[in-house]
Amino acid sequence: APVLGGGILKLGLGAIDDFTIAPPDDGDFVAQETAPRVLDNDQWSYTVGGVWQHLMEDGVVKTALSRSTTDFQFSDNDADGEAVIRNGSRETETRLRTDADWRLSPRVSLGLGGGIIRAAVETNFFERARPGTRFDEDLAFSNDLGLWRGFTYAQATLGGLGGRLTLSPGLRLNGTSFLDTPLYLSPRLSASLQLTPQWALNASTGVFQQAPEYIALVVQDDRGRHVNDGLPYI
Repeated sequence: APVLGGGILKLGLGAIDDFTIAPPDDGDFVAQETAPRVLDNDQWSYTVGGVWQHLMEDGVVKTALSRSTTDFQFSDNDADGEAVIRNGSRETETRLRTDADWRLSPRVSLGLGGGIIRAAVETNFFERARPGTRFDEDLAFSNDLGLWRGFTYAQATLGGLGGRLTLSPGLRLNGTSFLDTPLYLSPRLSASLQLTPQWALNASTGVFQQAPEYIALVVQDDRGRHVNDGLPYI
């Protein structure tokens, strides 16, 4: 279809969470009991990117390139100021994706898309062994990991029964380079039936699958081998 117009949208966002725990009043015994259990939890993050959009006679195509970083810092010290638990981690994603929507006819439209993500995570973790923990020695590791993620999808919107019925089947394929089982399919289907001008009956079903968290994938054993590459999607 001929290109009607296009443009580029650029966007940047940032956030800083900096928490300070105020000491409770001497007479507030509940707050004094709770305060030592609250972790010092700070983080900062940013996202920057741009979207290139093409408008066509029967549809639109969008391509987006972005980079996001989140830095987590949390810790808990005992009464002597010694660390009980401490974690500093940073997760970064660079994303490139394209989405396209076309109206093939008055009753049929099609959406296609896909993308690739380069992800990296770094973590520095420590937890002291103490009564009640599942380990006898202090747990400490400093690991990093880089991996690729990707996805592609297709979804159609189909009209029928004189415009009263709308069906929307779709399929999404997700992949992660690091995992033993790298590919997962997620089907979905929705339907809408216009009963009267004021009432419609809607139904939908599908499967949504989410990759394991990066902090879980970065864990290594004493030999430096990653031990959670067998984790499945959730």
